[in-house]
Amino acid sequence: MSAPPWEEVSARFEDFMGGRFRLQSGPARARKERACQKKLCFYAADQRLLARTLDEICQREDAFAVKYSTYEKGGIYLGRAFLVDEQAVGELWKALKPHPELFCAVQDDDWASAFR
Repeated sequence: MSAPPWEEVSARFEDFMGGRFRLQSGPARARKERACQKKLCFYAADQRLLARTLDEICQREDAFAVKYSTYEKGGIYLGRAFLVDEQAVGELWKALKPHPELFCAVQDDDWASAFR
């Protein structure tokens, strides 16, 4: 199956935080579920690859939301994926970490909040 056209993918995102990010809400958010405190953090030089990956994640039933930066920092774009279950976060991280052009890490917001 081929990837959808870029225009179709891009249209599923909306400007967020004054246009610094593009956001897409997932099925879990529509059902008013809560995102878990562990999120996937993505880093990629190819913004379209990042957006397409996040778009695909956001089609999952357990997806709360995804977002990606519209600006680059050191040639890298940032992305986030929020799911409702931390087990699913770990499994998705494991599946994506070998990707050759996309870096993925898990951030624990409960732990990180003490340093903000």
